[in-house]
Amino acid sequence: MQNASHVTYQRGLVRTRTQLDYQVTQGELRRGRVQLPPAAAGHKLMRVTAPQLRNWVMGDGDDDSVLVVNLAQPATKNWQLVLELEQPLPAPPNDAAVTVPHALDVKRETGLVALQAGDDLGLTVAQSVNLTKKNAEDFTAVVNAAKPSLVFSYLNTFTLAARVAAVEPRLEAEVRQHFHVGANALRLTSHINYTIKKTGVFNLSLALPEGYRVEKVHGANIANTNLVDGNLEITLSQRTIGAYGVRIDLQKQLPLADTVSVAGVHPTGTLSVGMQKITGYVAVGSEPGLEVTAGVAQGLTEIPAAEL
Repeated sequence: MQNASHVTYQRGLVRTRTQLDYQVTQGELRRGRVQLPPAAAGHKLMRVTAPQLRNWVMGDGDDDSVLVVNLAQPATKNWQLVLELEQPLPAPPNDAAVTVPHALDVKRETGLVALQAGDDLGLTVAQSVNLTKKNAEDFTAVVNAAKPSLVFSYLNTFTLAARVAAVEPRLEAEVRQHFHVGANALRLTSHINYTIKKTGVFNLSLALPEGYRVEKVHGANIANTNLVDGNLEITLSQRTIGAYGVRIDLQKQLPLADTVSVAGVHPTGTLSVGMQKITGYVAVGSEPGLEVTAGVAQGLTEIPAAEL
C-alpha cells in the first residue's frame, strides 16, 4: 500500500489530503481501516472519497480514531481512498507535529509526505526521524498537486515536526518629491514607488511633513486612508506584492518669506515592518514671478534637472 499525504499550512489552519493506494495481491478487499490522527490534537475529518464506496463510520470497537470504509463491491486489484482533514494552526512561530492517516491491516506501507505553506508563512524541519528527503517531482508524479516545498519518503512509520514562522515582507521605495513655491502656499507632490518582496502587504505607512494638509491620495486598490499622529496610514483592499505606486498631494499655507524650509513625505513601511531601502529625488520650482535658489542642504546631491 502506498500513502501520499499533502500537508498545507495556512494562517490558522492545517489541511491534510491523504491518498491511499491499495494493491490487492491475494483475495479481495471488502473494507479498509485507517488510523486517523488524534482528534484531541484538533484533527477533523472533512471528506472521504473512494470508488465503490458504500459507507464509512468512525470507530472500531473501543478506538474512536479508526475510520472504517465499506465497499459496495469488493476490490480485487487496486483501490484508492482519499481522505481530507483539517486542524487548527496556532499563531506562528510554532513547531507543529506532522501526523497523517495510516492504513491498517496491510503488510507494508510505503509513503510520501509533502509539506507546503502559504506565501506569508515560512516552513522548516524541526524534527525528522525515519524519513528520506525527496524531490518535489517524486510527489507530483503520484498526486495531482501543486509543487510542494518539502517532500520525504518513509516506510511504515515516521516522526516529523515542522517549524512554522511568519514571513516578513521586504519593502524598498524610490521617492520623488516635487515642491512648488507660491506666494501664499507651498505645494508638495510626492510619488512613492514601492518594491514589495517575499510576501504581500495590506497596509502602508508614511510620515508626513509638519504643517501640511493632505489634499488627495492616488493609488490602486486603496480601501481607506487615515491620519494618525503625523502619519498617513493607507489600507489596501487586497494583499499587494511587487511594484506598487502611490501619489500624495499636499499643501501648506505659508506667507512669502526670504527662506522656505522644505520637508518631504517619507515611507516608514507597514504598521509592523519598517523599510529596507529608500532612495529619492527632490525637485523645487516656483510660480511665475518668483525665483528659487538652493540654500542649506543636508544629505542631498545636486543633479541636473534634465536627469529627473
